[in-house]
Amino acid sequence: MKTRYKELDSLRGLAALSVVSFHYLSTLPLFTSQNYWTDSFFVSLLKYTPLHIFWAGSEAVLFFFVLSGFVLSLQFFEKKRVSYSSFLIKRFFRIYIPAYCAIALAMILNLAISRHGIDGLSDWFNSIWVHPISFYTVLDHLLLIRYFGYGQILPVLWTLVMEIRISLIFPILIYFIKKFDWKINLAGGLLLSLGYYFLSNDGVRKEILMINMDYVSTLAYINMFIIGILIAKHRDFLILKAKKYSSRTKIFLLVGAILLYTIRYWLLGYFGMHNSGFIADTSATVGVAIFLVLSLSTKISNHLQKISFILLARSLIVSIFTTQ
Repeated sequence: MKTRYKELDSLRGLAALSVVSFHYLSTLPLFTSQNYWTDSFFVSLLKYTPLHIFWAGSEAVLFFFVLSGFVLSLQFFEKKRVSYSSFLIKRFFRIYIPAYCAIALAMILNLAISRHGIDGLSDWFNSIWVHPISFYTVLDHLLLIRYFGYGQILPVLWTLVMEIRISLIFPILIYFIKKFDWKINLAGGLLLSLGYYFLSNDGVRKEILMINMDYVSTLAYINMFIIGILIAKHRDFLILKAKKYSSRTKIFLLVGAILLYTIRYWLLGYFGMHNSGFIADTSATVGVAIFLVLSLSTKISNHLQKISFILLARSLIVSIFTTQ
């Protein structure tokens, strides 16, 4: 049984590059404004068409979650038994140790060079490194499980928090996916996601006291892990099925995946549906699932394997310089 897919390293590298591009462009007010088609033609193309895929940071995060679900679940579908403790220990060293190094570097740079904002750059950029570093700031960053104002030190830390929270219940997800039909699991994931968006509605949230929406937001991302696990469980069937498709069908699926992945920018936003998070995230996740299956079942797989090392090395080097 193949448990290492080098193609996925390339997909992760490509997604990481789009996140890097997203954060760089987000420092510029020109790219963070919502003035549809009033910008220059080139900027509008990048912002309001499927070309947004090159810097679709939010969608890349969903990509990471689906990939995590896929990769982490492979060991559970082998014959050997995976203990809960060994699974968590591996996740700790995988997530916490690199995160601590990045946090330490960011804190040092914060104290050494931060100007507490730069005139002419975006509000997002100028909201980072503006609060003093306290004992509780350090403690919360070390725990990486509760909300602590993720953008204080590293804006991307919220994704690791979601990874850790869902890792704690990951074996439970595996149990349900092994025990029940894929349709039931898929419906359950969608209901969890819908539950978050329902509770996050202003009117509903005001009626429910003592509810921490940050913890509830984890529900929105469990669905991505479930889809990744389902693809891993049925990967042999899906890969064999996709290999039988004609080249025309595969191209059609690829184009469709790109459109679904970027629907937030070329369709929903254009019609003023900025808050349609459930539709945008679900659509993007379907696009990710198509990307994932196609990458494992078409000729592009060979190319992805060849460039995996280059992409990951480049992503690692560039990401060091993405903090303010």
